[in-house]
Amino acid sequence: MRRSLLIGRRVAVVALLLLVAGCEDELSDPQVESCDLMLEVEIDDVPASLRYLVSADGSAVVGSVTYTTPAGEVTTTTLDHDAPNAIVFQQDVVFDAPVVAMLRAQGEVATGGQIGLAYTLSLADMIINSDPSAFVCGA
Repeated sequence: MRRSLLIGRRVAVVALLLLVAGCEDELSDPQVESCDLMLEVEIDDVPASLRYLVSADGSAVVGSVTYTTPAGEVTTTTLDHDAPNAIVFQQDVVFDAPVVAMLRAQGEVATGGQIGLAYTLSLADMIINSDPSAFVCGA
């Protein structure tokens, strides 16, 4: 009885080690891809308000966001990865002169993660929303 209990324990330990070794391969070599997304919005009708949005969900991390303001491009690395609805960056900018505004996000996406860019352009007589699936990397 004691001998079969000892053999049973050894089999359990070997099985556990094989399971851990299999998981270790997935964890030590996750499928990670770099993500460098950019969108441009041509603004001719001014004044206009542009809301920039960057989202990250699953196993995605945004490292930096660059966007256009009337004073030029601004880059930030201060992002809210704990934000509700996966919105890690949101900024409203008002333009009083025609411009081609740009939004760029750089980060990393592991299997199952996704980074997306979107905008809402508010003009005097209409609101234009970008297609949320047009600027996405990852899953």
